[in-house]
This record gives sequence, C-alpha cells and structure tokens, in this order.
Amino acid sequence: INDYISLININPDKSDYYNELIKLLRHENRYNDTILYFDRAISHYIENDPELSNSFNFSKASFLGEIGKEQSAIDIFQSLIDNNYKTETCYIRIADLKSKIGKTDEAIEILSNGISNNPLSSALYIYKAFIESDVSEANSKKTIDVGGEKINTENYYFTSGRFFYQREKFALARHSYEGALKT
Repeated sequence: INDYISLININPDKSDYYNELIKLLRHENRYNDTILYFDRAISHYIENDPELSNSFNFSKASFLGEIGKEQSAIDIFQSLIDNNYKTETCYIRIADLKSKIGKTDEAIEILSNGISNNPLSSALYIYKAFIESDVSEANSKKTIDVGGEKINTENYYFTSGRFFYQREKFALARHSYEGALKT
C-alpha cells in the first residue's frame, strides 16, 4: 500500500496506481482510505481526463452502494447521469439501490425516467419489469410488452426471457419468449 502511495506522489497521472491502491485498500476493509483515494483520483483527472474522472466516480458510487452508503451512491450516480456517463447503467444502479432500501416505487420511477430519456433501451425496460415483478407481475408483463412494441426485435424478447429465466422469474421468461414468437 505504501509503495502505491509513493508511486502516486511521484507520478499522479498513472491511473493504474490509483486502481491498484484502491483494490488493496478495499481488500483490507480500509473504507475511509478507499474513499479518500477515489476522491483524489476523481479530483486529479477531472480537468484533463473527465472520462477517467467519471470512471473513478462510477466505481466510487458502486463501492459506496456495496458498503451500505446507498444515498451517497445514488447521489453520485445521479450526477453521472447529468454528465451523460453510462446513463443506462446509472439508472439501473440507482433503481437497484432504491429497491434495496425498500423504495420500490421510487426505483420504478427512476427507470421510467430513464426510459423517457432513452426509449430504445432494452436494458431499462427489462430492469423496470424486473423491479415491478416484486409488486405486480401484470405490470411487469405490460412493461415487457411496451418495450417490445418500441424496440420491436426478436432479440429484445430473447434477451428479456434469458434475463428473467436466470433470476427464476419463469412466468416473465415465458411471457418474453412468447413475445419473441410473435415478432
């Protein structure tokens, strides 16, 4: 760990040093230090390499979600959406975190917003249907069908079917596969 800290001090432009240091700190459950070096990397790259800064920010948000700091993670993912960085994935991560803390309605609303901004995103329709499945299978099927109408490809339905089958949502998998047969 100390070697990577020294290397960063010598050559702060080397992103691999930050990545390796963060990985080691996480492995040792040094969460505050992990966050500190995420922040240093984010700050260092924000001017000259905003894409890399966003990448570190995305990783930091994922990490915060893993350690139970869901609201902080949600806030970062939202800022990344505002910067047009991995928007689909950010919407899904926010919805997943909201669902994890029992805010299923908010999770569904987040995915609806994502769909409004990107109406041809298979992933957003499928994940919205997945989150809805804990509340209403009928709503899930409707979301699958709306996505199918917008995207209108056999591949969408097969991807949806595989997604639900892997999560043991067999009625939704069957519904998706039946949709594929109709296209």
